[in-house]
Amino acid sequence: MEGSTEPQPQTSRKRKRSETQDIFEEKRTNLSLDDFPTPPGVNSFAGVDGQKFAQPHDAASATAPKKAQAGKKRSPISDEEMKELRKLNPLSEANLAKHNSVLHGLADIARWKTMTTKQIEDLMPDVEDYCVTEREKIRANMEAVEECSRALERMKRRCARWQREVDFQENALHRAKAFLRQREIEEATAYDKEPARKRRRIG
Repeated sequence: MEGSTEPQPQTSRKRKRSETQDIFEEKRTNLSLDDFPTPPGVNSFAGVDGQKFAQPHDAASATAPKKAQAGKKRSPISDEEMKELRKLNPLSEANLAKHNSVLHGLADIARWKTMTTKQIEDLMPDVEDYCVTEREKIRANMEAVEECSRALERMKRRCARWQREVDFQENALHRAKAFLRQREIEEATAYDKEPARKRRRIG
């Protein structure tokens, strides 16, 4: 009976956790406002709410920032930054090893029966420390996510104002084109109404 309580090999689980860790680190390293393109004529998104965005004067000035942005690449993450990210990652190898050696053993009632009271009590501080440190890491991660969310919301509001300005200018352009077309029609109609003799003189 006791043989059935032995932990099973965890080869497949380790592979899955390794992939999860890679995805976690990739998402964290890619969360940067520097990766978002800035609008043409705007230096950055760091302005205060209500600021008036500059308008590009021609097609060249509008496309130049896009070309510059396309060629911009994020600098590779440093070893020190990677170490900090691993510390925040609940699925890091160090945390998984601690999880398996402490929590798994402490949650196994069959194993408790083979241990003395002192042995079980000696494990409890490790579990308490684990919970405190991991909660702090989770809190730090959530604060980072909330800050990114707030930054994205600010960016959405600024882009909405920018879009309204573009729509206003585009509407004015369409109205100007319609005015010119109407003027051409009126001039052609007036010319047709002129007497033939006067048209020849004008021609």
